[in-house]
Amino acid sequence: MHFSIQKGLDLPLSGEPIQTIEAARHVTSVAILGNEYNGMKPTMLVEEGQSIKLGQALSTRKDLIEPSYITPLSRLQDNVQPFSSKVVDQTIQKTFGKPASDIFKTFS
Repeated sequence: MHFSIQKGLDLPLSGEPIQTIEAARHVTSVAILGNEYNGMKPTMLVEEGQSIKLGQALSTRKDLIEPSYITPLSRLQDNVQPFSSKVVDQTIQKTFGKPASDIFKTFS
């Protein structure tokens, strides 16, 4: 068997492919890396009720994220509508099973 590759090398390949499909883990998530899409400008929109914890954390880590992504991620913090501290207290209580005052030295 011989394959012809245009604008490349002609490589003589011998043998046959193995015709089996092996079991693999179920894919639950995938990632799109920015450097795979040169020239595209990333944008992110925040709607009420969306989880933004990861974006908030990443927007402060200029040492981990490419500069072209920092501005859109920073908007995640800028565009969040304020909400009651009572909601925060209830969420912390529900998540950690104890009040914020038992977990945090200060909370602002």
